[in-house]
Order: sequence, then structure tokens, then C-alpha cells
Amino acid sequence: MNRASSLLLALALLAPSVVVAQPVAPIAPAQLAAPDPARLAAARELMETMRIRDILRQMTGPMMDRMMQGMIAGMASSSPQFAADRAKDPYFDERMRRVTKIVSAELGNTFAQMMPDLIETYSNAYARVFTLAELKGQTAFYRSPVGQSVAAKTPEVSIAAVGDMMKTLMPRLQAMQQRMEALKPKIEAALADLPPPPKPAS
Repeated sequence: MNRASSLLLALALLAPSVVVAQPVAPIAPAQLAAPDPARLAAARELMETMRIRDILRQMTGPMMDRMMQGMIAGMASSSPQFAADRAKDPYFDERMRRVTKIVSAELGNTFAQMMPDLIETYSNAYARVFTLAELKGQTAFYRSPVGQSVAAKTPEVSIAAVGDMMKTLMPRLQAMQQRMEALKPKIEAALADLPPPPKPAS
């Protein structure tokens, strides 16, 4: 697999997380106890009302292809190396299409198996972070016509944004990689007085 295909595969594996990742306040250790049963029940109801299951299915189905095309376009316009690889290889787009097809199918199978655990994990997190009133308020919103429209259009929003996101992130990621390389001497100096880590067991 060439460099571009490897990058695309990594992005494909990360893509579904864009849809369901939502910012929440940092969770203190005390909050990691089992959530209140009433809040957990409300959180499970919220997950269903938000249509998380449908969103994940869509993002690992036909919409994944559209998202990946946006990623390719974003990388082609922001990464000189990616654009150069594409220009040199007449089969570049076909390789990308085949990688995307394989990854989409595998993601679909994987998420189908993981779906109950994913939904339960999100339910527990919401139950710990949000109060019962907040959970019920969110459920009421997602039951409204506007809320149902928001839930239905969430995958489309991610697809629409992903191309621009790649244009923004690719140069920054490349710059970050350079900064990390520059830090190697400093890291080595900071660890110089420590014995080397044990070798892994054979």
C-alpha cells in the first residue's frame, strides 16, 4: 500500500468518530461511579431519540464514499506530496475507490457488532455528565420536528465539512510533525539519566 492509500485508510477509520464525538466537560474520578438508574434510563432513551444507531449505520454505508471523496479533495488541495502522488499515478483514484470500498464494508461489519456496546457507552457517559432534567430536555428537543431534522442531517453536516477540514488540518499536521521531530533531542536529553526500558518478552 502506498503512502496516500495508507493515509486514506487511517482517515477512513477515524471518519465515523467525527459524527458522534461531542464535547463534554472533563469527568472527575468521582463521576466514574455507576450512574443513577433513572438518569441512565433517560440517557438510553435520548440515544434512541438522537438516532445514534442510524447515524453510525449511514456513516459506514454509502455516505462513507462521499465523505472519503471530500477527504481526497481536501488532501489533494493542501498536501503537495499527496497531489504529487496522485499526478504520477494514473490509477490513483481507482486505488482510493477500492480502498474506500473495502474499509467501508469492514467498518459496517465492525460497527454492527459494536453497536450495542457503543450505545451503552454513550448512555453511561451522558448519564454521568447530564442531570435528569437536562437529559429529558434534550430528548424533548430531538423528538421535535427540528430535532429530528438535526438528527437526520448530522451525517450530511460531517460530509459537507470534511473536505474543508482536511484543507485546514493537513498543513497543520505536517507542521506538527516537523515540530515533533525537532523535539527529539530535547526528549532524549530529558531521559538521558534513566536506564533504558526493559525489552519486551520474546
